[in-house]
Amino acid sequence: MLRPLVLSPVIDATARLETAKAVVAALRVSKTVGNLLGLLAERDRLAILPEVARWYEALLDDQLGRARVAIRSASPLSAAEKTDLVELARRLTGRREVIAVTDVDPELLAGAVLDVGGTVYDGSLKTQLARLMKDMAEGGA
Repeated sequence: MLRPLVLSPVIDATARLETAKAVVAALRVSKTVGNLLGLLAERDRLAILPEVARWYEALLDDQLGRARVAIRSASPLSAAEKTDLVELARRLTGRREVIAVTDVDPELLAGAVLDVGGTVYDGSLKTQLARLMKDMAEGGA
């Protein structure tokens, strides 16, 4: 809700800075975070805040020895299926803790896609059918 206000070039830079300071005060964030937000606001760089947060999260995950993975499946996963995929991600990453975010993507038709730190393991029916079609097209040419 604040995003349009603090990012709008129509809003005076001073007003955006004051809004950012008010939010920092209301949230009672640490002095370091407050200083960072103030600096981003002063330099008209609040738009990069989501990117900064992602980098910080990645650094924290690395320090804590955990990995974040994204799991897309054609239908909702059962608890056992999710557990199996998280265990697979643990083995692939060598991390003791894995934080999994799941999403349902019916376009996959069946199966699942596991994204582990940018490496994608695609076990979806959609991809298997696409490979089969490509192989058949190349074989017939």
